[in-house]
Amino acid sequence: MDATDNASTRRSTGIGLIFALPALLIGLWSFKMLFWDFIWTAKQAQRWPQIQATVVKVDWKYMSTRSAGVFGREQQIVVQYEYVFQSAHHTGNKVGLESFAARDRTLYEHLRSVKLHHGTVDARVDPDDPDQTVLDTHIRILAVVVYTLVSCLFTGIGYGLLVAMGRARPH
Repeated sequence: MDATDNASTRRSTGIGLIFALPALLIGLWSFKMLFWDFIWTAKQAQRWPQIQATVVKVDWKYMSTRSAGVFGREQQIVVQYEYVFQSAHHTGNKVGLESFAARDRTLYEHLRSVKLHHGTVDARVDPDDPDQTVLDTHIRILAVVVYTLVSCLFTGIGYGLLVAMGRARPH
């Protein structure tokens, strides 16, 4: 093998690593988000004490977004609620544990109805941090599917590129 072939191999390996490692890291980060930040936290939150919260404000907000140069419109619930936990007054605004909950139109209609009728809504409060509450602890299958697809896709691409680079390397 001459010097030009060796330099070409190093260059292609470097370029391959530029794509393989970020893809692999994004995939692994997505798995972490799915299983640790989302599913595990949801299971923990379902065990938190349930309290009654008074809905102070609820709105369905349309926001302009820009992702990768493409403009779009996103909708989400904006809510504010008050509650008492361990004789202290608190205010919360978290709808769910993942962004899909904030886009649930049925949940918005329920919160709006509760506010109009001056009722209360069930909330879960973190006993270790009473300022952390959540109204919806459900695990949505759509969120699991999206996180799983992203995780598998990026992990597969990253791992596949690393394997292909290893096989292409002259011995």
